[in-house]
Amino acid sequence: YSQDLSWVLTSGSDIEIRTYSYPADEGRSPSHYTANPSNSKLSRIWKALYQCISRANIALSGIENSEIYKNPDHTYHDLFLEYRAEAITLRAMCYMELTRNWGNVPLRLTPAQSDLSDAYLPKSDRMDIYAELIPGRIECSGDLPWKRTTPGRVTQGFARGRAARLALYRAGHDYVAAGNWVAPRADAKDWHKIAMDQCNIVMTDGGYQ
Repeated sequence: YSQDLSWVLTSGSDIEIRTYSYPADEGRSPSHYTANPSNSKLSRIWKALYQCISRANIALSGIENSEIYKNPDHTYHDLFLEYRAEAITLRAMCYMELTRNWGNVPLRLTPAQSDLSDAYLPKSDRMDIYAELIPGRIECSGDLPWKRTTPGRVTQGFARGRAARLALYRAGHDYVAAGNWVAPRADAKDWHKIAMDQCNIVMTDGGYQ
């Protein structure tokens, strides 16, 4: 987020462009659509995003199978709800970046088996990924605080804003897995309403100016 995602993949657009030397400059070729499969920048970003997803899945499995999470009266129950919501948000954020840059990608919502029996998953349609992630993203947003005393941690405003962006992605004009163009999607208004509802909650309940 500090360099590769915000610079390597997005610096060739209608508002900015970087000169580069083809094919030597790995850091600039992706945004010029000239990257090759051996590009180390692309593989590093891909691995980092899936590593984050893997860690989120492991954290979620541990939290949801713990006695603290299952017992609403436990002293740390609310804290575990907060950790769970944060992990779900970070996982959704990673999938949003993966689909934005790679399109249809493998969707993993549980920890991988230690024997690697489920290591290789097929690609999922990105529209199905959005539809899978959005309800869980919204359901747990209320478990997060609106404000933090330190930066860098997920807040409820960020989580709801991310849910709204995912809903807009799901409603948008895009290709489906079969390569057919669908514009506009028949259920777009339903996803627009979800985005609007989440934004309204942020504006009315978030305490922002």
